[in-house]
Amino acid sequence: MSTPLTLFNPSPLVGGKALKGQRPVFEPAYNAAAHALDDSEIRFVFVEHEGAIWYLAGRNKDFNVPGVLATSLVCALPGAKNHRGPGAYVAHTSDESAVVLTTASGIQTHAGSRDDVSRFIAERAAGLGVFDVSADVALAEPWKTDAGMARDFIRKLASRLLTLAVGAFAVLAVGVVAVNAAKAYLTPVSTLHTEQIEAEFRRAASELERLKLQPIYKQLNDMQSLATLAVSQKGRLVYYRVERTGHATWALELPAYVPAKVYERLDSNVRVEQLPGGATISVTNAAPAGEPKAAQ
Repeated sequence: MSTPLTLFNPSPLVGGKALKGQRPVFEPAYNAAAHALDDSEIRFVFVEHEGAIWYLAGRNKDFNVPGVLATSLVCALPGAKNHRGPGAYVAHTSDESAVVLTTASGIQTHAGSRDDVSRFIAERAAGLGVFDVSADVALAEPWKTDAGMARDFIRKLASRLLTLAVGAFAVLAVGVVAVNAAKAYLTPVSTLHTEQIEAEFRRAASELERLKLQPIYKQLNDMQSLATLAVSQKGRLVYYRVERTGHATWALELPAYVPAKVYERLDSNVRVEQLPGGATISVTNAAPAGEPKAAQ
């Protein structure tokens, strides 16, 4: 039995449009909303539509109502269910009201008393339709947090990686040649002759046999931990590589305000470099080119 939703709209309420990127789909919406609210702890809803991410958001500290909170104003976002085109989408609750004005150029938001919202509509929505979505509980969308979205993303990624790892070792166990996934991904199959493909398969099997099961699982776990840390700190995992020695090297990009204790515990050989602009740092456990790596 699903938990009933409680309709709630925070004040202040912000909204807008962000371009869809190659990162997780929620990230552009989160970044734009956090910037607009000047707060990294937010809740948001978003809709992906025609290469853009349309979103509504509020500060997490303003969600002071118990229950699973949701908003019917998601209907105002282009591409959402029951979106009726340009117009003023209004939602009234017992405490206050909110409106999302959707036009061809973007969206505007306002939250306050019923009278405040009525004045906003009169001043800015002349000639547009007014849609009351206060009672649209069936079409409401729960407010999300970036941490919750990140956990879902990392969980799915880790599941795919572990499935691939288990599959590779199962193939080895029955004596079938494994595929060198990394090289196969980077090199179109059409450019390889049969002999080359077979050679790569044999090399893959040999490498997997040498690395053994437990180290691989440890490396997958370490990679998942790094990715989780990166997302939770509003950064990104740039790369994670396993050398032939079995040693893993990695690089993170994190906001410069992240405390050093967060990343210094990751490795005894952590190196930190400030990137151009000053707002981001690079954290890596790999020695710079030309320098020997620290003993492991």
